[in-house]
This record gives sequence, C-alpha cells and structure tokens, in this order.
Amino acid sequence: MLIICITILLSVHNLCAQEVWEELAEQLMDEDENSSFQWDTHFEELSELRENPININTATKEQLERFPFLSDQLVENILYYLYKYGPMLTRNELWMIEDIDRQTIHYLLPFIYFETPEKEQYKPNIKQILKYGKQELSTRVDIPFYTKAGYQQYPAETLKKNPNKQYLGYGYYHNLRYSFHYRDQIYAGITAEKDAGEPFFTGQNKKGYDFYSLYLLIRRLYREFEKKNTLTNQLVGSNLNYNGKYCELGLTAVYNVFNKPLNPEKKYYNIYYPRGKDFYNVGGDYKFFWKRFSLLGETAIDKCGTWATMNMLRYSPKGGTQLIVMNRYYDAKYQSVYARSIGEGSTVQNESGFYIGLETSILKYIKMTCYGDFFYFPWKKYLVSKAGTKGLDGLLQLSYSPTYELEMFIRYRYKKKEKDFTAEDKTKQTIPSIQQKCRYQLNYSVKDKLTLKTIADYVRINFRGQSASNGFLVSQSAAYTFHLLPLQLDLSAAWFNTDDYNSRLTIYEKSVLYAFSMPSFYYKGMRVAVNARYELNKHIILQAKYGTTHYFNRDKISSALEEIDGSTKSDLYLQLRLKF
Repeated sequence: MLIICITILLSVHNLCAQEVWEELAEQLMDEDENSSFQWDTHFEELSELRENPININTATKEQLERFPFLSDQLVENILYYLYKYGPMLTRNELWMIEDIDRQTIHYLLPFIYFETPEKEQYKPNIKQILKYGKQELSTRVDIPFYTKAGYQQYPAETLKKNPNKQYLGYGYYHNLRYSFHYRDQIYAGITAEKDAGEPFFTGQNKKGYDFYSLYLLIRRLYREFEKKNTLTNQLVGSNLNYNGKYCELGLTAVYNVFNKPLNPEKKYYNIYYPRGKDFYNVGGDYKFFWKRFSLLGETAIDKCGTWATMNMLRYSPKGGTQLIVMNRYYDAKYQSVYARSIGEGSTVQNESGFYIGLETSILKYIKMTCYGDFFYFPWKKYLVSKAGTKGLDGLLQLSYSPTYELEMFIRYRYKKKEKDFTAEDKTKQTIPSIQQKCRYQLNYSVKDKLTLKTIADYVRINFRGQSASNGFLVSQSAAYTFHLLPLQLDLSAAWFNTDDYNSRLTIYEKSVLYAFSMPSFYYKGMRVAVNARYELNKHIILQAKYGTTHYFNRDKISSALEEIDGSTKSDLYLQLRLKF
C-alpha cells in the first residue's frame, strides 16, 4: 500500500524550460538516484500523458493531481475557475487562474487541450468508440556496436562447466506496443518486450518475448530459468473516499498472499524485512483546506500492529511563495510489501524525519528555493552496521528568468549520512559520509525553433576525515525544429572527469519515445548523442538515436558478463510508430 508519494514541488517550479517530463525525470533522479523506485516507469507514465492530453474543461480533480507540478491549492483554483466562469476557450485564459505563473503554464500546456464540453458530453456506443478511438502501433529495436563478454563464443566444454558464462540470446533489445484510447475515457493496450540476452522463439523461450502485458517473465541465464515461476503473488485491496469542499478522507485496505513464504537470508540490516506468506495493511488518509493552508497525511498499520505515518502542512500565500513543513515516522518493524513514501530510504520502514521547505521570490526575476531534511534510522541499514544513525539533506537554489526565452539557475546541495567505512588497517567504523553537489544550468530558446541548454556539474564526496572524491561534468545540448520539414533534431555532448565511481555524475539524455535515458558518467571521457524524429505523415513517425561514449583512461568497460573489451561504447535505437 502506498502511504503517500510527494513529488518535490518546490524545486520543480524553478527548473529551466525544456520538455516538462524530461525536466521532472532529471530532477527526481537527482533527488533520489539510489531509490529502488522505477523512474523509467514514472517517465513512461508522463510520456503517455504527453501523447494523450486531457481536455482541461472536463478534467477531474484526480486527473489534475497526477501532475506533480500542480499543488493542491492550484488544482482547487483551476476547478474553481471552471466552475465560476465556464470552459476555457484558449490557453490565454490560464493566466486568469489565481496563483498560476508562467512556468507552471509552460509545464501544463503539453498535457492539455481546449474543447467545449458540449462536444463530449454524450454516452458513446461501441460504433462511435471504434470509429473515433485513436490507435497506435509501435516497435523499437536497440542495436549495440560492441560485444559484451556474455555474448562471446566459448568452447562447449567451457559452457558445460559454467553454463552461466554466456547469455542465451542475442544482444539486442526489441519491443512491440499497441495502444487504444477514446478521448479521456477508455484506454487499452498490450506490450511485448525482449531484453538483451534473452532468447527469442528459441531454446528455453518458445513464447517469443520475455514480457507481455500478462506479465509472463523469462530471464536471461540458466540459473534465472531455474527460478522462473517459483513465486506467485495475489493482491486484493479496497479504497473508500470522501471528497468535501474543505476536506478529503480516505480508507484503504490491502491484502497480499504468496504461494511460498518470503524468507530472505538474514543479515544484520534485514532482520525486520517482510517474512511469511501473507501480509495486510490498513491505512487512513486525510486532507484539510482552510484559506491558504492545507494539512494532509496518512497513517497505516500492518498485521502485527506496527505503524507508519506521514503528515504535512503547506502554506501558500499570494505571490508564488510556498512553505512546507512535514514530519514522518516509519517504525523499524513496519512491514508492507509494496509501500512507497517520501523519505531518505527506499522503503516505508526504519525511519523518522522532519522536513521544511520554502519557495519565494526575492527580486523581480529571481526565485529562491531551499529545504532542509533531518532524518534518523533507529535500526541498522545496508552498509550501515550501527543502529541509531542520523543525517541531513539540504538544498539552496537561485533561479533567474528575465524573459520567456532565457532561464538559468545555480543549485547547491549538501547531504550527510552515516555509513560503514573500512580503513587501510582493515578496521571498520560507522562515520559520516558527506556529499556536496553544485550545478549551473542555462537555457535559451529562439522562437520555438532552437533550444540550447548548458550544464556545469561538480560533486565532492568524502568520509569525515578522509580524502575526497571529486567529479566534473560539462554538457551542451541543442534541439532544432525544422519548419519546412517535419523533422526535429536533438544533439548533445558531454565531457566528464571524475576520480572514481563514487563521484559519478548523471544527466538526462533525449531518446526515442518511452525510452528512459539517464546515463551516469565516471572516470574520464566524452559522450556524444544525436536524436532525430521525422513525421513522414500524420500516420507514420520514425525516430532514431545514436550515442557513443569514449573513455580516455579505460581499456575495458563494466565487468563480468557485461564487460566490453575496449574504450568505446556505441548504441543505435530505432523506433517506428503507426498512428491510425
């Protein structure tokens, strides 16, 4: 059960103008790059919303709340405007909504369209759904221009002794997607995927793709095939909601049962991990509104009676200022198989904390965003063999936007948390690890044709009293839309220099639709990528991306089955989309 997931509202508002779902992906990865949450799935959801915009005049509260850049107060203001003044006819009416600003409008526009409700308020029949529904069929293939160790040819005797030395399939990725949607009401689709290294209609996989919408999973190695179909999970849940003018209340219950008991090998950090065959959780959530204040949160208990809670107070006066205060308490023994929430850790367990954040305008064109998060772990964690550790995470960002075409920001982030450290004499102790990050980013656009983005990143990581690991990265990207041709080009180049893997740096990179690309760079090298999108006509769209990374100080890339013998790694992504 999801306790609550709060996107980083404060920092989202100050991001520079580029494709909004890309901005969100990059910011969220920067905020929590070690989380087990699947950002590629989150990115795909945003991409789906971008491809299937909603009619703002018929949008529900639930639909608007899916956009992480809209606060609760702004959602209420949009709905109130529609109730009082009727449907919007053009995008210019968005400026009439109370508390909305230019950046928020820029973020919102790719996801909405304007159409009078009278054209939609009828009960469609099957004939109308099939006639006016929109369908899309797409296929994608990823082609590597290198050979990993897992795809090398080995003698039969070698493979007999070690069958996991070689992948069972070819080294390319392929998918096939079909989707159907009718207005904002009906969505359907099917997805089939084959990951690199997995057999395709051969060997131990006679069913073709390893992933279907029915979630049939087939893995890549013999040891993974041996584990196939060994664990199944059934889940049932219910949710009751009350939506009033000044409050919202909810009650959720979820029951999970597995065919075999979960029993991970006991380690010092996972003593309280979920164990057993069945789990249930019950939780209540609330949201109260009063003038410029909103109070929201959720509390949940598990089958053993341990509990977790998160509560937040938001104050949003006029002028774009926003203040957030939040506390959380997740018992070390609380168990929920699929729970996610805001926090330093990736699970809703073994953490308490206090967060305070502020966004405000300090000068006409300058905004300030800052937050501080203080957290405490009562029990041990992975790579933390000491109970009762603590830490803090702080950020300060100044953004400057004098015109619609020009935006820039500078951001500093400081994080300190205790981790295990092994000294040269092999003694182990738990001491603070300190991470400092700085970024300068400049965006400039010219008449919706050309968009330029410059990034300069620096990171410094060290254990207290120990030498630091440093990393630098400079990148430049350009996007150009041709008006005489249905062609869009995106070019990017990055230079990086880090001491080791610990000081790696991550940036977002434009790719084909539904493909999440957020590479990490470490050691010394350069990265160049080009992405092209060509609309042959309104029914056929071709997209391709080529990227290559060259290292100056490495003659091998990665390790084990993924090892590449060489200093260059290049890939080609091809995608064909048919819309009808």
